[in-house]
Amino acid sequence: MGAEIKESKIITPRRIWRWSRFILIKWNYEKPLATDDGFLCFIPKVNLNDIQVKALLAYLNSSFNQYYIETEGIKAGGGAGGIDIAQAERMPVLDTRKLSDEEVRKLANLFDKLEAKAGEIGGATEREQIEQLKPIIHEIDREIGKILELPDLEVYAIQNAVDQLVKRRIAGAGEVRRHAIRGEEEIPELEEFNELENRPQTTLDSF
Repeated sequence: MGAEIKESKIITPRRIWRWSRFILIKWNYEKPLATDDGFLCFIPKVNLNDIQVKALLAYLNSSFNQYYIETEGIKAGGGAGGIDIAQAERMPVLDTRKLSDEEVRKLANLFDKLEAKAGEIGGATEREQIEQLKPIIHEIDREIGKILELPDLEVYAIQNAVDQLVKRRIAGAGEVRRHAIRGEEEIPELEEFNELENRPQTTLDSF
């Protein structure tokens, strides 16, 4: 008996060099796309409409999620990073079903903007490409910060922490403490995502 084929709306490479990219798969029955074990494929357990999926993807491509990947993910040889199933299951995400229509629309539009820019510049893997995408990623960060009622300083701290963590991983600098990262400036201690109460959050495994 052949293996069961399952449709996935979201995929991400297991290993990355600079920034994890979560990709929307537009299912085409005439030209289906198959992946190998170099990718993680996500199949929603709950019903999400197309705009809610895009809003979720905006979060997954944000500095907030990259911070989780850098601090909780895999450190592989040669400075590579990424996540495996165990880290993906614990990944904190926005529950887009609990957001207002306006919040969902803004995040979905920002994801479309990010995808369009990535297509325009030919991808999202090289350092120069990531730098061109960062202004849009930071727009996403600011919108998420509003939803989570975080001060601007906290959003900036996460963005700055991610930049330093990526540089140190690529340089092979070894372990970095999760909360305090000393570089050109002090990064304030960041609130644990899973301890933020009364906010529209859950884990990816519950999705």
